Amino acid sequence: YLQLKSTFKKLLILYFSYKNKEEYKMNINNEKELILIMIQSLITKYGLLLTSSQTAEVLGISSRTLDERRKSGLDCPEYIESQGKKGFMFPVQNIVEYQLKKSKQCVKTLF
Repeated sequence: YLQLKSTFKKLLILYFSYKNKEEYKMNINNEKELILIMIQSLITKYGLLLTSSQTAEVLGISSRTLDERRKSGLDCPEYIESQGKKGFMFPVQNIVEYQLKKSKQCVKTLF
């Protein structure tokens, strides 16, 4: 889990380290590569659909926090309501899209 989390952090730092829009346009293939790597990493560990507890683990929040966000309809990846014991399932691509969207909203600081 820690290795997966650190890989995501490194990829997100790389993705958002562009200095200007031109550099971003030149590196559009890196964005596609980043998305593919993130999706492949999650699929390898969890499969195509994640439970609420797995999704919370990936996002670094508690299951309770994820459930509260889901109920309020705010700040939560899109999910599928499933039949049976599983409750709610989160498709891998929705989790990756959510992580990238949240990362774009972060404030960039320079040391």
